[in-house]
Amino acid sequence: CEEHGGDVYTREALLRSMELSTGDNRVQIYEDRGQGFKEEQSYFVEHALTHCDEMELRLQVSSGMKALRVDPCEEPCLIQIKKLWWNEEEQFLDKQITVNGIKGKGAKSGYAEYVFATRDPNFTISLDKLTEKEKGQNELRLQLEIHKISLQLANTLTKSMKRIL
Repeated sequence: CEEHGGDVYTREALLRSMELSTGDNRVQIYEDRGQGFKEEQSYFVEHALTHCDEMELRLQVSSGMKALRVDPCEEPCLIQIKKLWWNEEEQFLDKQITVNGIKGKGAKSGYAEYVFATRDPNFTISLDKLTEKEKGQNELRLQLEIHKISLQLANTLTKSMKRIL
């Protein structure tokens, strides 16, 4: 109880925390050190969701890394990539990110928006042209919003977007 100095949790917050702890909301990161992406060079980031459907990743990246692949979930989804920072410097998204989804026209918002009609949504962040720190680890910070949707809806959206594009 708040009066006695303890935290107060709503039923929704408790259910959300239980959902997060199941592993359904973990993100898999693959590292490309020059030989492509390999399962044995991947790791999971637990509890990447900050609140609701917003996610923020802070990744330590070794010097010489070529690219990172981010697998945000294992079901069809809509993703809006809001910001990407490399060593605290904001980057222009279109130059660094490639996806296995369909890109929407989110130019007015300034965000990169994607629809993934697959159970393996992912995007790759190219690190080749980014300036690395002289010594030590680099930091990649990524802010995004993710909405899981049905495969049927994802397919409908991608068909509609292909007609527009």
